Amino acid sequence: MASRCEVFLEILLAILIPPLGVFFRHGCCSCQLLICLILTLLGYIPGIIYAIYAIVICEFLICLILTLLGYIPGIIYAIYAIVVRGYDQDEEWRPLTA
Repeated sequence: MASRCEVFLEILLAILIPPLGVFFRHGCCSCQLLICLILTLLGYIPGIIYAIYAIVICEFLICLILTLLGYIPGIIYAIYAIVVRGYDQDEEWRPLTA
């Protein structure tokens, strides 16, 4: 699990240079980085908004929507996120902790 300091620094980078914050979270060859780069080129504010979204709530929102659409798809995605990605891959899914 990512520390609060790591998440804070990713969000700070997402505000200063949006694609860089997404790069540190999702890697260089990801759809999230491409979307963030395009939005940042089209306008700085949309790039910031998407970068913060991609860092903080992207995975949680996908699981929540699938669970609301049907209990079984939500369970399948949760199992995928935990088992297929592995327990040690914090760079893929790091929800904020209170």
